[in-house]
Amino acid sequence: MRSSSLLLLAATLMLLALPANSLRVASFNVWRSGSSVHDGLNKIVRHIQWMNADIVALQEIMSSSDLLFITENLGPPWQSVGRIDPDYIDSAIISRFPIDYLSAMQTPYAVGATIQIDRGLNITFYSVHLTWHYYGPYLACDPNARASQAELNEAEMGDLSVRDPTRRYQNLLEIVGTEHFRTTFRMAEIQPIIFAGDFNAPSHLDWTSEMSGANCGWTHNWPVSEFMDKSLGFIDSFRHVYPQPSSYWGVTWSPVTAENKELGFEPQDRIDYILYKSSKLEAVQAFVYSGYEYVNKIPNHYNNDWPSDHSAVVTHFNIRQFPGSPYRS
Repeated sequence: MRSSSLLLLAATLMLLALPANSLRVASFNVWRSGSSVHDGLNKIVRHIQWMNADIVALQEIMSSSDLLFITENLGPPWQSVGRIDPDYIDSAIISRFPIDYLSAMQTPYAVGATIQIDRGLNITFYSVHLTWHYYGPYLACDPNARASQAELNEAEMGDLSVRDPTRRYQNLLEIVGTEHFRTTFRMAEIQPIIFAGDFNAPSHLDWTSEMSGANCGWTHNWPVSEFMDKSLGFIDSFRHVYPQPSSYWGVTWSPVTAENKELGFEPQDRIDYILYKSSKLEAVQAFVYSGYEYVNKIPNHYNNDWPSDHSAVVTHFNIRQFPGSPYRS
């Protein structure tokens, strides 16, 4: 049962008016459109409302009808765009602000589009879902594997001379190699980029010597996050707000998965991110969200109020104003 204080907090988040020069973004893996819990689609809608986000990167949207249900039940002015795939949409974007549908792009691992925040600012927004195969923490935490640093990287990257959709690093290279991304990347100081989603990979900012005790004794520069940071200059919004992972790790995997038959436990980690690139944005608040009720673990999850096996991540940005560009005026 929800306590009165949690209900008050939920109502406050839902009703609180954001400052005129702000933007709240969420990334939310909805676990096969909420089908693993009772009344999952309606619960997805309710939690999006409670997060009070302006734009949400969704992953694991099963069909166009599911995306339409979420959009219509959020009501005006919400709009959405998803990957066009008759079998599995997966990545989608929902927004309170107008989406430029003519600008939309997709790969098997992402959908992106221009969103008009106000007449003074457009942003390019990507919803990303990288493959789950060869999940790095399983290899790192397996005492029988005795993996090396090179083997952890090989699991993420594979042989770069051969296309392999089961390797996250290659998924990422496919996204950033599109003409759409290359063009928007060159324009990032004019039109900011937000790159959000379920990366299925830990962060090099979290697997530090300070955190090795929580990471099966490892430190590691995970290649996906390191590439976005050091090669492309994207900022991890959560770690910008909380630079010390020991003070707030921000685990998103997993509120419901606690057991792993092979390892004897399920490694917990932060694998969902909101990255951004532009001096026009600054992340000022961030939090991990999994609702306001206790989340039962698998196999007792069906009646959970929280409809996902991931926690969502939410970031509040300040928009640095520039002359002649009002926001939400």
